Amino acid sequence: MADPVKVDIPANQWTLVASNVVGGVISIKKWQPSRYYQTYKMTGNPAPTGDYNIDTSVETLKREITIQGLGAIDVYMYCIDFDGEVVVAL
Repeated sequence: MADPVKVDIPANQWTLVASNVVGGVISIKKWQPSRYYQTYKMTGNPAPTGDYNIDTSVETLKREITIQGLGAIDVYMYCIDFDGEVVVAL
């Protein structure tokens, strides 16, 4: 497992937090007052754009998210109205 990396997530934009991964853990460090959403794309596919979309993303209700892909994936996160912060360990 690689050393953990802190990733800042600017408010109201999709941010790549892990690229070309099949497993790992994302820990949310700055919980309040933001709401976090996550989505995955197969590596090589276009990044999400625009606002979060409840049909294509999932609200994160846990402080720790396990990444498990059947193939290489890119993981994106989105925070509503406030900046967020996560630590990614792959």
